[in-house]
Amino acid sequence: MQFYRMTLPKFETDLDEARANPFREVRTLGWLPFLQCSVCGEVGTGTKLRCDPPPTNELLELLKYRTIRPNEWMETAEYYGSVLNVSADKLNPGMEIGPPRGEMWRDNATHIRHAGLRWANSEVVDALDKLGATGVQFHRVKLHWAFPWDDFFSPVGLEFSEAKRREPSESTPELWELTVVGQAWRRGMTLAKITKCTICGRFWFPDPNYLDVDEGRWDGSDFFSVDRNPNIVLVSERIRDLFLARGFLNCRFVPSSREGFP
Repeated sequence: MQFYRMTLPKFETDLDEARANPFREVRTLGWLPFLQCSVCGEVGTGTKLRCDPPPTNELLELLKYRTIRPNEWMETAEYYGSVLNVSADKLNPGMEIGPPRGEMWRDNATHIRHAGLRWANSEVVDALDKLGATGVQFHRVKLHWAFPWDDFFSPVGLEFSEAKRREPSESTPELWELTVVGQAWRRGMTLAKITKCTICGRFWFPDPNYLDVDEGRWDGSDFFSVDRNPNIVLVSERIRDLFLARGFLNCRFVPSSREGFP
C-alpha cells in the first residue's frame, strides 16, 4: 500500500512561504510540567492535548511553566489527569494544554494553512467528514489579527505596508486544526530503538528520511504519525486522491518509501 507525507509546497524563498502562510500558532492555556533529566536536561514531548476547560485562575496556575524530576512524572500525571478529566496515560511531559490558537496578518484564502501545524478551511473539513476520514480530529482554531508593528513580521522581512491594521473585533476566517491521532511504526523500528534516554524516557527519530511503514503495525487510519513522532504525518492514498480531485491548495503529497523523503 502506498502512503504519502502531507507537507508544504516547495517555495523559492522563505519570504514566499511566509506570504503564502501568513499565520502563526500562539500559546494556548499552558503546559504540563517538563522533566528535568540529569543526562538530557529539560525534556518535553511536543505533544498537545486539545481541550477547552474553563481558564480558571487555579488551572492557569497549574499550567504555568515548571519542571519536575523524571521519577515524579507518574504521580504528577495522575493528578493532572484528574484535574483535566483525562486518563493519565494520555498525558506526556511538557504537553501543551488547550484549544488551538493563532494570529494572522492577512487571509490568503487557500484550503490548507501552515502555521507549524495543518489548519484547514470548512470546505476541506466537510470533504473529509463526508469521506469518513479516520485518524484525524477537527478543532476550531481561535484566531485573532496581528498588528503590523508586531514582531511577527521582522523574522521574514515582511513590509508593514503589506498588512492592513485590523481591529480585534473584525472577523477572521473559520479554520480547523487537523489533529492527527492515528499511529503507525516504521519497518524495523521499536520502542527500544527510539528511546534515547532510559532515565527520562526521551524519544528520538533516527533516520528521519526513512518512511517505510510497517503495515502490520499501522492502525489503519487515513491520517497517522509514525514512531510516536507528532511532527511526521502520513496519509492514505484516498486522502491524497481526495485533495487532488477537489483541487485543494497549499499542500503537496510525497510518496513515502524506504529510499527517503526528497
